Parts: sequence; C-alpha cells; structure tokens
Amino acid sequence: MQTAVRPSELQELAKFLQERLQAELAGEVPLQVRCMLQNDVLLVLAQHSQSVAPEAQPIFRVLKQTIQQAQPEFTEKVRLYLRAVGQKQPRAWEDFIIEKSPAWLDNLELNDDDEDDFDDLFRWLGKASQETEEPEENPQESERNSLVSSEKIQEQKLDESTLLNNLVIASETESDSMADLSLEEPPSQTLPETEPIYQPPIAPKSQQTTKTKRKQISLSPKLVIAAATVTIVAFLSSLYAFSRPCVIGSCPQIKTAKQLGQESTETIKKAKTIQDLEKAKQKLTTTNQLLGSIPLWSSYHGEAQKLLSNYQNQANSIDPVLMAMKKADEAADSSQNYPHSAQEWQDINSLWKQSVALLKQVPKTSPVYPFAQKKLLSYRDNSVEINQKINLEETTENKIAAAKQAAQTAELRQVSAKSLENWQEVESMWEKAIATLASIPRNVTGHEEAQELLDNYQTKLVAVRDRRNQEQISVNIYNQSLTLASLAQSQEQRNQWSEAVSSWRRALTYAQQVPQGTFYYTQTQPLIDSYSSSLNQAQDKLKIALVLQKANTDLTRVCNVSPKICDYIVTRQGIKVYLTPAYVNSVRRTAMSAGINGDANTLAGVDDHIKTLQSALEAISENSVLPLEIYDHTRALIGKYNPKPS
Repeated sequence: MQTAVRPSELQELAKFLQERLQAELAGEVPLQVRCMLQNDVLLVLAQHSQSVAPEAQPIFRVLKQTIQQAQPEFTEKVRLYLRAVGQKQPRAWEDFIIEKSPAWLDNLELNDDDEDDFDDLFRWLGKASQETEEPEENPQESERNSLVSSEKIQEQKLDESTLLNNLVIASETESDSMADLSLEEPPSQTLPETEPIYQPPIAPKSQQTTKTKRKQISLSPKLVIAAATVTIVAFLSSLYAFSRPCVIGSCPQIKTAKQLGQESTETIKKAKTIQDLEKAKQKLTTTNQLLGSIPLWSSYHGEAQKLLSNYQNQANSIDPVLMAMKKADEAADSSQNYPHSAQEWQDINSLWKQSVALLKQVPKTSPVYPFAQKKLLSYRDNSVEINQKINLEETTENKIAAAKQAAQTAELRQVSAKSLENWQEVESMWEKAIATLASIPRNVTGHEEAQELLDNYQTKLVAVRDRRNQEQISVNIYNQSLTLASLAQSQEQRNQWSEAVSSWRRALTYAQQVPQGTFYYTQTQPLIDSYSSSLNQAQDKLKIALVLQKANTDLTRVCNVSPKICDYIVTRQGIKVYLTPAYVNSVRRTAMSAGINGDANTLAGVDDHIKTLQSALEAISENSVLPLEIYDHTRALIGKYNPKPS
C-alpha cells in the first residue's frame, strides 16, 4: 500500500539532506539530492558532476545519519543511490532500515500502573493504538499471510524497475534525468571507481509484520507495553525533530533575527550612553538565541550559522566598549572632589588608559566602531588632562620642597649677615621662596601647606626687609658723608672757606645720622671726630678769609676813585698800599698851584684830604687786624701802621 505523503515534505527532506551533505563534507563535492516515495520505500538519489568521483561511504553515512535523525514517519525502508550527472547507472547503492526505537529503551520495564497512561497515549496516536490491539492470528492464518507476502515481494521486484522512473518524473524538472536507473542491482563493471556497498535485500513489510505478530503471541503484556513505548518514543523523537524551528516550511526566526540585528545597528548608531549599548547588546543576544535554536537538520541551518557568526561578532565587539565605558565612569567618579595626590591621579589615569586599550580592540568592521572611536578620542583627551594634573601635583611637590630649601638657606645666611650685600642676599632668598609658594594654584593638594608656609615666610621677610632698609640707609648716609668731606677738602684747596665750612658741617651731620647697630655705624664713629676738627679749622680760616675780604672791599672803596688813589695787596701778613703816580702828581700840582697863588684854603683842603686817606687806611688796618704799609708812586715806603691787638 502506498503511503500518502505531500511532495513538499519530500522536497524539504531532499533540501535538508543536501545541505547536511554540504555541511558535513565541507563542500568538497557539490551534490544534488532528490527524494521519492514508492511502495513505502524512500528512494534517495545523490548526483555529482562527472569531473569528480567522491567516495560513496562518507556520502551514504551522512545520508543515513540525517535520515535516522529526521525519523520520517511515512516509511521505514530507504534505498540510497550515488550517480554522476548524465550517467545511466549509479556508481553505488545501499539499503537500510530506519531504526524507530532508541537503544536505551530495549530493556525498559514498565509497572502495571503505567499501562493506563500508555493506553491514553495510544488513543492519542490513533494508528499505533490500533496496531497494538490487533487480534492475534492462528498459525494457519500466519502461513497464508506469509505466502501472500511472498507473492507481494515478487510483485514488488517486478515493479522496482518503475521506481526510479517515477523518481525521475518527480525531479526531472529540477535535475539530471534518472530514467535509466533501475532498482535491480547494477552490473559490477559500471562501478570502477568505488566498490558498491551491498546490503541484504529489504524484507517485505508484510513478512516482517507476520514475524512480528508471531513473536507477539508469546510476549507478556509488559513486554507489549514496552514495545509500544519504544514505538511511541520513536514517533515522538521524529515529531520533536520536525517540530524544531525552521525544519518544515518558512523560517520566521531568521526574519526576526535580521530585524533585531538591524534594530541593534540603528541603536548603536544613535547610542550616547552605556544604557543604549546595553540595549543593543540585549537585542543581539536575543538574535543569537533565535538563530541558535534552528537545529542542524533544518534547511536554514547554514544561513542561520552565518548570521549567528556575524551577530555574535557584533555582540562580542560591544563587550570591550561596555567595559571601557564602565571604567571611564569609574575614572570620572574618582576624579570628583579633587584635589587628589599625584598617586591618586595616576590610578585614575590608569583607568582611562585601560578604557582606551579596550576601545582599540573594536574591529573596523563592527557597527560600534564609530562610536568606539569617538569615545577613544574623548578618553585620550581625558588621559592627557589627567597627565597635566599629575604634572601639576608633582610640580607642586617640587615647588614646596624648593621653597623650604630656600627658606632654610636664608635662615642660615641671616645668622651671619652683616653688610648690606649680605642682607640683600637673604632678602632675595626669602622673596624667591615666597614667590614659589605664591605660584601654587588652589586646586592642588599642596595648596594648604603652601599657604601656611607662605604666611610664616612673609613675616620673616618683613623683618629682613626692615634690617635691609636700615643697612641701606646706613650705607647711603655713610657714602654721603664721605662725598661731602671730599667736597669740603676741594673747596679748602680753592680757598672757598665759606663753602668748605658748609660741606664740613653737612658731612658731620650725615655721619652722626648712621643708624646704630648697622654695619657702618662703627665705621662712621672715627669720621665724626675728623669731620668736627676739619669744620673748626675751616671756620677759623673762614674768619680770616672774611677779614681779608672786608679789607679788600674797604680798600677798593678808598682807592678806586677818580683819579685812582692807590693799589693794594691784602695778605694774612698785612696790607700794602701803593699810591698811584697819577694821584701823587695830582696832589702835588694842586698844592704847588695853591702855594703859588697863595690859596690857603686849597692848601688846607689838600692837607685834609691826605689826613683823611691816612685815617681810612689806618681804620682798615685796625678792622682787619693787619699791619699797614704805605708806599709812594716810586714804591718807596712812606708810612707804617700797626693795629692795636684786640
């Protein structure tokens, strides 16, 4: 009896077998597979090109394993053919029976309580239950059935020549013609490449059924139930195999997986936060679960595996980005509430560097690569900024150390400082230390310490500056006194006694103003005595100079009339007056003329004039306390006058 089967089921099975061959044999030889059911025998034809001669055993092994896993419910008997395209005869063939029961159920023992459950299951299966409940035949009826089965086997052998023709008719629109194939054993000379795999002829189903029924006559009820259980499990196994996703018909899992994969890509393109990437990763995980559920015997298995590999790579490429972003968040959180020490910044920078290293692992082909590159640039910038903070902290530590060293040196120099130059050097060291501390910004860990040191150092700098100012004043006064003393000496050399007295007096005043306790205080003390003595001497000489100057002034007033009466020389030794020839001649002419003319008045006037001149010169001598000598126009001494001592 021909079992009814849909052509689509045979086509799906052929497609499934062909894909399994290509997958198991790694595509070494392209094969075409066609299936047909004739007289409850599944005919499977595998064709290859004439340019290759693959071994039959690996091909038959894959076909047998796949058919055994598929557990087609419409047959138990299978015949396999291997033929080159265009050839009439197959290169190899093989028969085998599909094992319907798993080996682990051979020794299954059932309890009496389980029989009801199996009865329910039999009723659900329908046909299996009916076969179990068939009445047993007597031996005579069995022999008659056996004879009938034998006749059917002969009829089957006669009809086998038409099986492949029918197979060809079913598939000639899709593949090379199979009209020349026959179910009879091919002649050995047609198989030069590979020895045919010979299997015992398939026993007619009716004969097997008869034997089985004869055997069942002596079986106990538990064994009957066990056998039925084996049949049920075999059926359920085949039902499970075909109930898996994408085994029969279309494959919505692949369509859904592609849609989720596209949504994941779009999510990645718009991603801004770690939550966005996690959503994309979750979609890829769901996608991979869908694709992974497609079984090996599905015709969509190959396509699913390619998509699964692609989406798995995409999911794997997201992992380093997620890890990098988590480390970046940790680094950002650790950066808060600064300032931090250099070591703390180094630990934070280590997280940024780890994030950058993770992002470098993302391949260019990954959809998350552009996103990873943006983050990588941002994280690198953050790492550079952290490096600057590390440098700032290290610089701050160096500045504080340098300021302390400068302050220590300043204190040592301050102990032995004496001169202005020494105090200027100390002041410079304190200023340097303070300037170093003042340059430390607020956002560093050393700022507080720097402020404490700064307050202390500024107080000490004020004291040093006061002392340096005293020394500066002392130096200025000392130098000014030296300058004025030098000027006074120069003025004395030019007989500028009035100026000399003034310079000596100022030099003495400056010398007396040098601050006590300064470096030049002790050096100015001898100068004070010297300047005082020089001032006294200058004052004495100034007095003499004033007397001489007064005498010169008075003599000028007396002598310089018209006609000029006299010339004079005033020295500290005395006054010398020389009557001019013009004056002497004028007086003589006047006296002679008055005498000749008997002009007594004129003569008296000449006499008064001479007496007045004499009195004036004596008064000048008296005022200047200088002796007076008068000479005529011939330079002859005509009179002397010595002033009275005062």
